[in-house]
Amino acid sequence: MRFLRFITLVLIVIIVSSCSESIKPKKKTIKVDNLVSNFKITGKNNFEASVLITKVNPNSAKHQFKAQIKIFAKSKLKIDTTFKTASLKNLYSSMMPILYKIPFEKSQSVNFKYENKKFEEISPVEGSEIDTILLMSFITNKKKEKNVLINLEKENLYVKPRYTIDSLKAKDGLKSLEKCLKSVIKLKYEDKEFDMDKEIFATWLHLDTSMKVKIETDPMQVYLQKIAEKIETPLSEILAEVDLTDSLKMNEVIFSRVNINNQINEILKLIPKGDKSNLELIMTKRGLPKGIKKGHKDFVEVSISEQKLWLFKEGNLILETDVVTGNKRYGRSTPPGDYKVLYKERNRVLRGRGYASFVSYWMPFYGGYGLHDANWRRRFGANIYESGGSHGCVNIPPKLAPIVYNNVSIGTPVLIY
Repeated sequence: MRFLRFITLVLIVIIVSSCSESIKPKKKTIKVDNLVSNFKITGKNNFEASVLITKVNPNSAKHQFKAQIKIFAKSKLKIDTTFKTASLKNLYSSMMPILYKIPFEKSQSVNFKYENKKFEEISPVEGSEIDTILLMSFITNKKKEKNVLINLEKENLYVKPRYTIDSLKAKDGLKSLEKCLKSVIKLKYEDKEFDMDKEIFATWLHLDTSMKVKIETDPMQVYLQKIAEKIETPLSEILAEVDLTDSLKMNEVIFSRVNINNQINEILKLIPKGDKSNLELIMTKRGLPKGIKKGHKDFVEVSISEQKLWLFKEGNLILETDVVTGNKRYGRSTPPGDYKVLYKERNRVLRGRGYASFVSYWMPFYGGYGLHDANWRRRFGANIYESGGSHGCVNIPPKLAPIVYNNVSIGTPVLIY
């Protein structure tokens, strides 16, 4: 009897044990989704971008994130890059500079132009520069969403114009412009006088990016050059009275020229004052061009100290203009010497360390140095070359460069001193 009970008990234990084995759950493989966010961004100029953010090792206790960024823009510029960071915040910060590789138009504040005898408003313009601070904030707020579509225009994520017509600074700027119109400057030289008033300079006025009065100097330079033509004795007349075979007599010849750049600087101080003022024309004494003294009839001469270029053909002065030579501060001064035009070329991209500049007229005279137009400059002459000069070339005003180009030949002397 006891034996039967024992056998029964053993059988029960075996059955229970086998049952427990059969119902024991199997170990499941847990799938971890490594996707963090997938941003689709659209904007002006057919701008499209996708940002796929994933975890590098989803099962690891230490999170590391990877972002793959693909960008396509109207310019057909494509960017496809991947990078990793230890935090989402760092990842978002690393994304933003990439957007600056895309060409964009800057927004423009309100401005004014003189028309119909008054200043008319030029409405502000919103460009296509992405406001990366706002975009980063927007993305951060959406970080818990897996798929996000961002329309930059709809969400107002572009840089706004800094000043509108209602801005206090814009209103003050307009008052400053109107004050300029009250200025009358009387330029004097010996018995000659020239009046500068709003009828002459009003169209030169507008506001800069800080809503301060900005006076265009290019038309002022043209205006002063016309005055110079009226009071300066033409070099051709001076040469007609000089014995070009007598070097001693040639060295004694001294004549006056209007110092246009110094004159511009003085006028820039007076126009914003809104007063009546008298100003003696600033003159510079100089001698005959060295090319004449050397017996040349066709030549180009450049004075580094005066920042001037003279072009002679068949003994006649064809052109006298302000230029910008090599940057003195950074040791890129234009090398003095007697050279010759090596060749002439139209529409050339000049390349060097850290720059690539398109020029329409290229006339090299020594190694990589040459004469050429510089359409990126607004002013020439004065002391610009001391800190803002070229890489060593002689920069000529764009409107005057074709005159030089059309009047020099291969082998024409280029004298630089």
